[in-house]
Amino acid sequence: MKRIAMLGSGFIGRFYADSLQGYRSKDKIVTIYSRRKESAEKFAKDYNVAFATTDMEAAINRPEVDVVCIS
Repeated sequence: MKRIAMLGSGFIGRFYADSLQGYRSKDKIVTIYSRRKESAEKFAKDYNVAFATTDMEAAINRPEVDVVCIS
């Protein structure tokens, strides 16, 4: 299982999240970055993501992150 930092919480980010967590069920998004706090928090709630932030470096540099997905 890959643990993913998702950069972007818009339409494409949700498409990736649906594919990664919904259909494959082999990977897990562990952090979400968005420019807007409200968007990051909504995405985190919708996809059960533990860490939401508006700081891109904080999202990428978490120790549990294996892969960064730019959406």
